[in-house]
Amino acid sequence: MLKLDSGESSVINFGAVIPGEAQKSIMFVASSAANVTARIDGGGDRFRIVTVACQAVSSRQLTPDEIDQLPPHMRNDPRYHVSIERTVIGTSDGVTPLTVGEQQEVVFYVAFRGEDHAAEGGHSATLVIIGAGSPITVPMSALVGQVKADVPTTTVSVTQGETAVLSVTVRSAFGPDTAVRFEMDANTGLSMKPVVVSVPRSGQIEASLRIEAARFAETIQFQKYLQMSAFDGRQVTFLPLSFHIHPAPIPPEQSPAHIQPIKPDWWQWRGENPRNRPWKEEYSVSGTFTNKGGFNIQDLAITIFETTEDMGSIMGEANQGSTEHGLVMPSREVTGATGSLKKEWQWFIPVVWVVKGPIYKDFRYKALISAKDVNGNPYPPVTSAELRVTVIVSTPKYLAGQFAMKAAIAAAVFAASIIMAAVGAAAYAAASVAGAIALDPPEPDPNFQGRILLPPLGEVPASGPNRNVIRLYRLSERIMRIELTKSLIEGRRLGALAAGDAQWAENHKQDLAAATALQRSLANEVRGLEPQAKQDIMALVPPGTELRHAREQLINSGLTTELAEQMQLPEEHWSGFDALLRSDLALADTDIVGTVGATVAPLAEFADSLA
Repeated sequence: MLKLDSGESSVINFGAVIPGEAQKSIMFVASSAANVTARIDGGGDRFRIVTVACQAVSSRQLTPDEIDQLPPHMRNDPRYHVSIERTVIGTSDGVTPLTVGEQQEVVFYVAFRGEDHAAEGGHSATLVIIGAGSPITVPMSALVGQVKADVPTTTVSVTQGETAVLSVTVRSAFGPDTAVRFEMDANTGLSMKPVVVSVPRSGQIEASLRIEAARFAETIQFQKYLQMSAFDGRQVTFLPLSFHIHPAPIPPEQSPAHIQPIKPDWWQWRGENPRNRPWKEEYSVSGTFTNKGGFNIQDLAITIFETTEDMGSIMGEANQGSTEHGLVMPSREVTGATGSLKKEWQWFIPVVWVVKGPIYKDFRYKALISAKDVNGNPYPPVTSAELRVTVIVSTPKYLAGQFAMKAAIAAAVFAASIIMAAVGAAAYAAASVAGAIALDPPEPDPNFQGRILLPPLGEVPASGPNRNVIRLYRLSERIMRIELTKSLIEGRRLGALAAGDAQWAENHKQDLAAATALQRSLANEVRGLEPQAKQDIMALVPPGTELRHAREQLINSGLTTELAEQMQLPEEHWSGFDALLRSDLALADTDIVGTVGATVAPLAEFADSLA
């Protein structure tokens, strides 16, 4: 059978296209050998199959230069240091069956032919794939339309703290009436409120865009892109513009032109730049200002501003600390710093334990330096070079979140099976403990003179068809409970270090190492138990058993008292499990055997990642 590639959408959207032919593709992975054909239903003669290709997949190790280009959280993780490469080994027109081997990829290339007719709206058809189990249907849609923008100038000049107005002529080249939206990301000191204009078919309209420079924007020249979207986002165009930010004028009577100006390199950040910090752990940023001129400086103020970057978008600027100094003589050094900073955001959804990201954010810092000369004349404000701090969810916390999500999915599927509902209680217990691992870092515990016992294994039936599966999830739960206990042990170790008690610090260090060794041993036991657990599931729930309908019923009913008692679900989990069942988690994929492997994989990675 064919399974949609994890990176693919389940629909083919051509978006807004111009008259002529446009092509798209969709990829599936064969879980077993098959002979595949395809056809298109509906859409008249506008849609056609271009070709169907079968491709083999291989991998290679990334070069050091390629690894350096990865996002921060991937650079030190060997799992991401492999490149997947594909080779086409067979093609078909869709009518002729195409032979596809197990784990090979099948790519369906389709085309849409657009014509500009005033009465036309959207077009739709269905790609039907046959020969790999039940027919697979892929909805397809397209719209013939295009808008164009005429910009009178490609260079925009604006003064610090002021606004420039840019007039753009928007023309409808093809397609129906549409709303056109202009927006621009607010970095490099510039911002623009989104502007929406309505453009009639074959008509044009003027859009007035107001671009504002921040008060302390750097006085530089650079290029940015103006984003224009139309037809409900089906057409997105990026318009390149050059910007020149000019310094704000200074009144002549305050002009410090006769004073040697302060320069950005008079400020130096302390520590590495860029640097990484763990999510939800405290840090601060600081630097040193050196008077490199030949005159005394007074009323020096160093203000550190922070901007947050989330998935490439600047989320705003905040003042994180100001340090003032009265008199700074030539060659004298003074410091500036923020207070304690701790970055936290919700990267997973509690109770249903869905990892939604992001797992890292960039925080950028600049020091604004202002001062006066000994006569009270102000220096022009100076902005330092940028410091970048990337705050990352630690690998164990991220993998614990992945395990929690997969275990929650398994719990919902086992509950839907009814016959294995008791396994759902064990899976949800493991998910709940794993989700709790994303807690604040341990605090020093002054009551450090005493060891903490590790939690025992949860209840497992002595016999019965569910025993191996329940044991697998109870072992997983114990691994996660040990991780929570390790946080308490680490708190006592920190308390011993703070009190200068080397012996108790060493005792807790040894206990942490023993706990980690036990976690890895338990993870190996889980790996060994996985094949038998899958066999036991297939004996109770034969392959091909359809659980989707039962899962849909649970969305409506939630957790009933009868189901809770059948699962032997602890009462403290009732509310959370009810919310899980009423969510659409595990609705798309109700493969009950597959849920076991899906939970074991992140659990094994979690155990391997432990220090």
